[in-house]
Amino acid sequence: EVAELVASLTGYPTDANYEYLDPAGFKDWCIDKKGIPGLTIEIGTKTSPVPPEQFDDIFSRNQYVWEELIRWAMPNE
Repeated sequence: EVAELVASLTGYPTDANYEYLDPAGFKDWCIDKKGIPGLTIEIGTKTSPVPPEQFDDIFSRNQYVWEELIRWAMPNE
């Protein structure tokens, strides 16, 4: 559900294996050890580090992710 929310906000596709646990990352630690949702959002394309010319696009695609995740996590009143 969280992955689909982020995908709808950013336009990034979800990985077919986003529920698969790989013990190397923080997302997987959250899911496995804490029992809370975890997600890694891969941003940028092709190279690492991400070149500066991609920054504006990355910001515009991700600027509302935290706000919407907080709304998602808040209990309905």
